Order: sequence, then structure tokens, then C-alpha cells
Amino acid sequence: MELEAVRRELTREIEAALAAQSAAARFRGARHVVASAGIAALQIEYSNGLSLGDVLLRASTAPPTPDRRDFALIVIESLSVDGLIPTTSERSDIDRNICSLAESALAEILSRFKYPFRGQTYEKRRALEGLHASVVELLKPLAPVRGSRSV
Repeated sequence: MELEAVRRELTREIEAALAAQSAAARFRGARHVVASAGIAALQIEYSNGLSLGDVLLRASTAPPTPDRRDFALIVIESLSVDGLIPTTSERSDIDRNICSLAESALAEILSRFKYPFRGQTYEKRRALEGLHASVVELLKPLAPVRGSRSV
């Protein structure tokens, strides 16, 4: 999975969503981008009926890989956009799967930010929403410093 390409595509879809008139259709494209990123990261055989919730369920229990970690980053970034990943009580399974994915894919990083591993799902999701910028920034590759030499 090409993380930066997914981020660019997700950004385009979110910008397009802001112009959409229908609330139901507003984030359809962006959700599709997130689900497609998960399908690619987990190497799931695509099925037309596969929802974002289905992908999150599979991702929460998938073996650890760099692509799964990148997918976790995409999901956390998506939490910064209100409404992209639903928060209704009927979607508590999605929240549990998001938290499980983040905790297993990014445990060391979350512990640095005092993530409430033993908290309630609602508290955990809110913590992830607040941490999205910090977690994503922390995992960006370091840029070489100008004038530095390789050893």
C-alpha cells in the first residue's frame, strides 16, 4: 500500500464531500478510499458487499505487517474528519475494531501519548481523534538535515 497516494486520494474525496449536498452521499467516496486501502493492505479479495466496517473487523485481527500499520494510520487520520467514520451507538462494533486495530498496530506510539488502553471504547475513540495529528507526524519518515553527512 502506498501511504502517501492513499492520503492524497482521501484528501481529494474529503474536499469533494464538503461540496456534496446530500448528507448520506457526503463521505461515500472517502469511505470507499479508506475501505480500499484496507483491502489492499490486508490483501483481502474484493467483494462488492464489503463495507468499511467489514474491513475494520478483519484489520483488527489481522497479523501485524507494515501495510496494516499504514492502514491504521489512514483510519486514525480519517477520525479527524467529523462524520467520515460514523460514531452512532449502532456502530459501536466499528469503534471497538478501530481501537483494537490502533492498539495492536501502534501500541508503542499510543503508550507515549498516554492512550487509555484500559478505558471504555468511547474514551479510546475520543483519544484517537485527538491524537491523529501527533501519531501521523511521529511516524513520518525523517527528512535529511541539510548539510549533514552520512556516516
